[in-house]
Amino acid sequence: MTQSELDRKVFHLKSLSDLNWELSPVLQIDGLLERYLLVTMGTFGIRQGFALFSDREAQEGKRVTLASRGIDSVDAVSSESAEKLLYRCFEASEERKLGPMGISHIHEASHVFLEAGIGIDAEVGLLYYIDRTALGVIGLGPPISGVPFSKEDEDLLFTHTSSFMIYLKNAKAFERINELNEGLVRKNEELRRTIVELTEARHTIAILEKAGARIKALIQREMVRSQRMNALDIALILVLATVVGVLFNFANPQGIRLLPETLLRPDSTVVDPVEAKSLLDTGKAVLVDARPKEFYDQKHIKGAVNLPPALFDIIYMMKLAKLDPGVEIIVYGRSISRLYDEDVAHRLRRRDHEKVRILPGNMGAIETAGFEIGR
Repeated sequence: MTQSELDRKVFHLKSLSDLNWELSPVLQIDGLLERYLLVTMGTFGIRQGFALFSDREAQEGKRVTLASRGIDSVDAVSSESAEKLLYRCFEASEERKLGPMGISHIHEASHVFLEAGIGIDAEVGLLYYIDRTALGVIGLGPPISGVPFSKEDEDLLFTHTSSFMIYLKNAKAFERINELNEGLVRKNEELRRTIVELTEARHTIAILEKAGARIKALIQREMVRSQRMNALDIALILVLATVVGVLFNFANPQGIRLLPETLLRPDSTVVDPVEAKSLLDTGKAVLVDARPKEFYDQKHIKGAVNLPPALFDIIYMMKLAKLDPGVEIIVYGRSISRLYDEDVAHRLRRRDHEKVRILPGNMGAIETAGFEIGR
């Protein structure tokens, strides 16, 4: 091995050591992208470069992270644009089936990036795949020296990227742990407030019980004294009993509503069957069957999601929790005795779904309207 080759290997090892030194203290994904890009561009003497990371499990607004240097035309990339870029990179990659922690070259990377609106004359483009929910793209411009990337340079770049992916995976896990901890903190705070409210209600109930006992004793004394009750006494007793009962009902967390909830909530908007079929056929609406499962299993509109009121919270979290609140939801399902559709529509509106409408009529009327029925 010549001295120049030895010096080159030493340089490569040192650059890899520098990269790990820079990345090891960083726990945020955006910081990792910035430092990876800075060290890698410095190692190969490059003026332009970008690194994009897409996390499909992250909350809306945090799914795409981008770092760039020397590129004026790109500041941020939306989730939709990132998905299109990733799909195009998969089409142009050497390896069509990447496994976990895999890396692949992108053919004609400069053309692919320019199509996506990233103004870089890329010398090298890489597609990296951590797992099915976390992946990204790296683009690097030509070296300042004008000398193209050699095979050793590409091997070193792959090694840099492999190390970088390990830190990204750890940072992603760290963010998930933080989100779970924040959720637990919120739940604990809600539980604490509930306990405080129950304690206060218990104290109120105790006071009311004492007041009731005193009123009862007073009434008993009056009954003994008078030996005979007249109409005024009976009316007074009824008024006092009603007042005590209402106060106790309001103070008790398990109290009974004085008026049915259905009388207080607004009526749902109705959708015409013709319009409903048009929205469903074009994929612009989600169809919900509000009847109990045993009715749904007997006969239902094809494609409908079964969401009975009795299991609303469980099935909603499983099937509709991630649905965009702006998406149209059409609810159907009622019988002579129960308006299941109104109940479910009301609960969906309380979950901040803005566009919820009722498809009126029972299954017989709906089937007559021409909807495709499944069993």
